[in-house]
Formats: sequence, structure tokens, C-alpha cells
Amino acid sequence: KAGLEGKQMRTALLEALNQDASLEADADAGLGIYNYYADVLSPVIKLFRFFLLIPGGDRVKGLDQLRTASEKATLLVTESKTELARILSLRENRPADAFALFQRLADQYSENALFSLSAANQAERLGKKEAAGDYARKAMLAARRMDDVCRARLEPASQEALDRLTAK
Repeated sequence: KAGLEGKQMRTALLEALNQDASLEADADAGLGIYNYYADVLSPVIKLFRFFLLIPGGDRVKGLDQLRTASEKATLLVTESKTELARILSLRENRPADAFALFQRLADQYSENALFSLSAANQAERLGKKEAAGDYARKAMLAARRMDDVCRARLEPASQEALDRLTAK
């Protein structure tokens, strides 16, 4: 079902671009996600995609589209930066690039503990202990100001990061 919905989203975005080229940077957010994940799917899922006539993707093009959206989009710039940073961190093993994006997000949205915690995690992966500690502390402070549900998840995660960093 997700594949068919992705195909519909892709079709709608391409149609919107045909009607108004000024939407390209924001459309690149959705198209970039589609192109990236459609290309990196497991072979078994790619087989289903083939039988369901769902268009394939292009990993490199998807990353380029997300990069463009993260720099130029009007409506989806933050979401594009977030998804690009997640992909670079979790799927592409590029912590330095992910850290740069999460760092900008954490600095711009200091009330968002998840951005600060993500920046702390990437800094830790890079061996930047001081920066990691700073962002982990920012995450802790931001988590304490969040609603109960978010605080319940992000405050312990922030504390765990701080504990891990101070134990080293």
C-alpha cells in the first residue's frame, strides 16, 4: 500500500511541476525521498515494485533533490534538512554531513530537543566530545520544556547521552 501511495505522490508532484516550475524546490523534497528509498529497497521489495508497476528510483538523484530542497524549499526546508540528515546518518554512514545539518537545525530550533540530541549523537560519532556534550545539555534543557509525552522519551535519552559522554 505504501508503494502505491508513493507512486500517487510522485505522480502528483510531477504533475504539479508541469503546471508550475516554481514549485521545484518543494517538490524535490517529496521526489527526493521517493527516488532515494525506491532505489535502496531490498531486492524482495523491488520485486513487488516491479509487479505493481511502481517506478524505480535513483539514490544519487534522490540525495541531490533532498539537498536542493534543504537549501531552497519554501514550505519544506526544515523537513528536507531533517530527512536528509537522517539518511546521511543512518543509511549513508556520513556522520560529518549529518552533524552539519543537525547542528544547523538544533541552533535554529533550540526548543526542539530531538534536533539537539541528534546533533549530540553525530558529534559523538565524530569524536567531538565537547560539542556532543553541549548539544546533549541543550537537548536536556529543551526536553524539560516539552509536553509530557516528548519529555518522557527525550529527557532520559538526553541524560543517557550525557552520562555516556561524561563516563568517557
